[in-house]
Amino acid sequence: MKRLIFLLILLANWHLIADSRTNTFADFQIIVDNNIFNAFRGRVVTNVVIVPEDIIYLAGTMQYGKGTFAIFSGSDTNYDKVVEAGERVGSYTVKTINRDTVELTRGTNHITLKVGEAKTISTTTNLVKKIEK
Repeated sequence: MKRLIFLLILLANWHLIADSRTNTFADFQIIVDNNIFNAFRGRVVTNVVIVPEDIIYLAGTMQYGKGTFAIFSGSDTNYDKVVEAGERVGSYTVKTINRDTVELTRGTNHITLKVGEAKTISTTTNLVKKIEK
């Protein structure tokens, strides 16, 4: 009896089963577009250029008969130097060297580094373009 009822239901709905087609990705595109875990949902991001920032590290200072020196290291070879006040480290000029700090300047930018401190510095303006829909 149960088999007979099942066969009748199957035959009555056969047109629905026979007309079904294989789903494609386009059928589910709305799920991808509205994904709540996608940080860029609703926006199209293109032409993203990220310029990495440089790291400069003040390894130490030294004072002896020939003068006062600052010892730098960093992410670029231009920062691996031992310099006196007035000399350049990368694009920065060493303004003053104290026992435990060094002041660097570049135009209107001033950075004070403590011995053992590393800072991230931007050599250029970050070029990040976002084009939204």
